[in-house]
Amino acid sequence: MQLHLRKPSHHAPAPQPVHDRRRALILGTIHTDGTPAVTRTLLLARSGDSTAARMTMGEVLRALPTTDALTANTLLRCAAIDQDTRLGDLTAAQRGSLAHLLSSTDRARSHPQ
Repeated sequence: MQLHLRKPSHHAPAPQPVHDRRRALILGTIHTDGTPAVTRTLLLARSGDSTAARMTMGEVLRALPTTDALTANTLLRCAAIDQDTRLGDLTAAQRGSLAHLLSSTDRARSHPQ
C-alpha cells in the first residue's frame, strides 16, 4: 500500500481551528462592544476577511449583548435578510437597511420612554 502525500501549498486555506478561534474572537468583541463591533465586522467581511465573510447574520446579531434570538430574527426580517446569510454575501442595500435598523434600535435603547 502506497500513500501519496500532497505537499503543502502556500495558497492552501488556513486550518479550521484558526478560523474557529478568530470567529470566537469576533463574536466576543461584538458581545463586548455592541453595534460598533458589528459595523467593523461588516467592513472586515466586505474587505475580504474570510472569517468575517463566512459568519452568518444570525450568529452576529445574537452575539450583541442586548439582542436575544427573537429580536435578532425580527431585525433580520425587517431588513429582508435571512439569518443564514453570510456577511460576505450581503448586498449594499441589505447592509444599508441593517445599519439603519441597528442605529434606530441603539437610539431607542439609549432614550427609553
